[in-house]
Amino acid sequence: MRVSSFGFAATLLVALGTMGVVAAGSARAAELRYEEEGTVEVAEGESIDDTVFLGGKTAIVAGVVNGDVFAAAERVEVTGTVRGNLYGAGQTVTVTGEVSGSVHAAGKTVELGAKVGGSSYLAGQDILVTAGGELARGGFFAGESVRSEGSVGRDLTFAAETMELSGSVERNVRGYGNKVTVSSSGSVGGNLELTVPSEDAAEVDGGATVRGETTVEIEEKEEERAFLHPGFYFGVLAKALAMLLMGLVLVTLFPSLLPPAPESSKEVLRNMGFGFVALVATPLLMGIVALTVIGIPVSLLIGVAYAVLLFLSTLVVAYFAAQRLPAAGNGRLALNTGAVLLLILFVLAIPFVGAGLCFFVHIFGLGCFAVHLKNLYTKSHGSGDSPTGQPRGAFTY
Repeated sequence: MRVSSFGFAATLLVALGTMGVVAAGSARAAELRYEEEGTVEVAEGESIDDTVFLGGKTAIVAGVVNGDVFAAAERVEVTGTVRGNLYGAGQTVTVTGEVSGSVHAAGKTVELGAKVGGSSYLAGQDILVTAGGELARGGFFAGESVRSEGSVGRDLTFAAETMELSGSVERNVRGYGNKVTVSSSGSVGGNLELTVPSEDAAEVDGGATVRGETTVEIEEKEEERAFLHPGFYFGVLAKALAMLLMGLVLVTLFPSLLPPAPESSKEVLRNMGFGFVALVATPLLMGIVALTVIGIPVSLLIGVAYAVLLFLSTLVVAYFAAQRLPAAGNGRLALNTGAVLLLILFVLAIPFVGAGLCFFVHIFGLGCFAVHLKNLYTKSHGSGDSPTGQPRGAFTY
């Protein structure tokens, strides 16, 4: 994650945030505070009884929020109290207050020194759980450099380049890393199960406490070898050609299905949100519809459409990117789309990085389809959207 992590943060915020609002099933409005280049905050002494969305260059929560908080900014700082779940993403995310629910945080640097009543899901380049961190229901960490100095209730699961455990874990520790160290102050109440690439990559100091069994599994990184085999490149090429062919056939038969490119960052965020909801809600809808015999064929049709749109979501992202390339408008758009698509597929195959990027590519592409189909339906029924392009009543400003 580099300078572009703010865009990544914002997309994650809206994706998770939209799902949270929809899943709540509430028609009430949420509190949205946004400043593109400024600071947005819940000030010290302020109390909000609602879900809060914060977006800007800097987002600060110093007061009390009796609900969930979704914050996306270059710098996210939480020193106050969140009595719901916290979703934070940005260049740096620092949480030192108190969170009654779970913490979901992603950024280049993530520092957690809070008392957390739920689980903690942390992803980033550098992750630090300080000595003041108390994670009641366990932790799930993924990053380049991870250090856990606080106390973790229940289990700790991680995937990292380097992992250092100098705090305590109430139950089991399971994870993968190129270098894993349990220092002399580290304590594991259950089993310690590590997967590393070599025998000397796992180190448990003599003073460390492990009350259960210690298991170290040696596993060479097969993912890195994939790039050395011609079959890998043929596979990526075949997938790209399949996407291009399917997309060409659908656009030829149904030209109105091609979604327009978002015109602003706000539309990108909106589409990501709808995409996440569609990704999660569609399988649930299929299950509900299939409860009756009559509904089974309908559920199958929904499943086929869902699978096709999900498969083509990467192609949509490549198509939008190709439109911004030089000479995109002089007959080379198809060629540029194919080239960008190949590049995206290669990047998505990179270990560790690819899985996360694949998620965001899918929800963005799927969201573009969802918003476009919604607009087509609205247009066919003669009703309009709100000026912002969002459903009326979704937020208050």
